[in-house]
This record gives sequence, C-alpha cells and structure tokens, in this order.
Amino acid sequence: MIIIGLTGGIGTGKSTASRFLHELGAVVLDADSIGHETYMQGTELYSALIKVFGQDIVGDKGQLNRSKLADIVFADETILTKLNSMVHPHIKKHIKKVIRTLDKEKTSMVVIDAAILIEAGWTDLVDEVWVLTAGKKTIHDRLSDKFSSNMDGALKRMEFQMSQEELINKADVVIDNDGSIGALKAQVGLLFNNRISLAGENNN
Repeated sequence: MIIIGLTGGIGTGKSTASRFLHELGAVVLDADSIGHETYMQGTELYSALIKVFGQDIVGDKGQLNRSKLADIVFADETILTKLNSMVHPHIKKHIKKVIRTLDKEKTSMVVIDAAILIEAGWTDLVDEVWVLTAGKKTIHDRLSDKFSSNMDGALKRMEFQMSQEELINKADVVIDNDGSIGALKAQVGLLFNNRISLAGENNN
C-alpha cells in the first residue's frame, strides 16, 4: 500500500485532484470531513471547543456552527493556533486508525487530502507529499467563482496558509494546475498509474 499526502493552498484545485484519484480507485481520507466528525455533538472535543470559544459557536440544533468558528479563528492567528492544537491530534489519531484497517484490507493507494498536511505535522503518515500549485491570477479567478459572496473571507484564509514556495520545498511531487481540468486529470492519472505500478513491483 502506498500513502499519498495531497495538499495545496486554497484555489489550487486540491479537491478536484482528490476526486480524480478517488475515481481511479484510491481511497481518499478527507481531513476536513474527519475533523468535523471529531467534534460532533457529544464528543469530548465538542465540549472542549465550547469551553474555549464560548456558546456563540453552537448552532440552533446543538451542533457546532463552523462558519462562526471560522470567523473567530481566522481573525486572529493565535486563536487559530489554539484551535489547531486541539483538533489536529484527534484527526491524526483517526487517520492512523483508518490506515491500519485499510492496510489489512490490502488497499493499493490511500490519499490523505489535507490543506494543513505539512503544518499539522502529518507527513510522517505518508510515503509521498503531492502539492498542487497554480498562478496567482488562476487562483484569484477560481476564488472569484467559488466564493463570490465571501471573497474577503477566502482571501483572509489565504493569509494564514503556508506559501506555495514553502509547500514546494516540502513536496515530493509538484502538480502544476495552472491549466485546464483535462490537463490536471491527465497529470493525476499518470502519477496514479506510475505509483500503483511501482507498488505492485515492490510487493513481488
């Protein structure tokens, strides 16, 4: 089994690349979705977050209001660091548990889709780090399409992300996604087939 850490800044197309890998047969672990599970109502982390960030982050039905929480943490880097220190260990623990299960099931490729893969210190879980990149204009155009109603919020999140230069320095593979969706699909397909082929050879 080969484990890929897929990362990249907002607007680089990480989610699209992740979808292509899933369609090719990889098992994709979405760190955001796992994170939401770790602080569902009734969990230990749910109570801890309310204690730290207050009742304002609780929605009408008792669940955490992630939009309100995001507004709080992305306004102050110190608060964001506090949130990450609480949430990231829970996500990593969950991912490690799932990986053990998938390994027993003889899964060929697992992809950990995580924007904060490197910042959170999860690179020890993967065999390779794949980083999505794109030009500034391309990223801005994509954000304009996706976050037209909250462009300021999207740009604010970018400020807290690791720069593309830093991500590239940590990467084993850099995927340039400054072109068409077809070009991205072709790149991802070649990488997938190559790694699956190598994994098969190593197992023989």
